[in-house]
This record gives sequence, C-alpha cells and structure tokens, in this order.
Amino acid sequence: MTTSFQSIQAGTVTAIIDSLVPMPPTGTGIGVSLGVWNGTSCEQVTFNDNASVGSGVAGLANGAGNLCARVYDSGKLIEPTDFTVTIKHH
Repeated sequence: MTTSFQSIQAGTVTAIIDSLVPMPPTGTGIGVSLGVWNGTSCEQVTFNDNASVGSGVAGLANGAGNLCARVYDSGKLIEPTDFTVTIKHH
C-alpha cells in the first residue's frame, strides 16, 4: 500500500506501525518506507524491511514537496495481514 501526502515545510517525518492483524510470529516484520512521490510511484529514500508494532521509519523533509509512505511485505509474512500506520510530520 502506498499513500502520497504533501509537506509544507521542512521537518522530521515518521511512519509507525500501530497494529498488525493477525500478529506475525516474533521476528517477522513488514516493510515500511518513506520517499518522494514522483506523480506515479514512491521513490524510496529511507526504509525498514523488518518493522513491527511500535516501530517504523523516520526521515527528513527538506522543505515543501510531495512525499509518500509505503507499507509492504518484505518477503517474511506467511499470511495476509491487515495493518494500521500513523504518518506524522513534526
């Protein structure tokens, strides 16, 4: 799942996993990334291929622009998994 959003100023951007249902086995994470939205796709800048509930990824927005966050299976999930993620710009 990819979502784009707009930054209106410089600052820290975070994408944190709030929930995974069903919860994957211990040590099995999902991928979370932040990047630049080019109008068609998310060009990853920073990523975490092993995120779990309470963790994710952080990056820095240098100013106003189109950004994106992506949540993906990094090849470790064994069944479909629902998730919620919170994206914040500080």
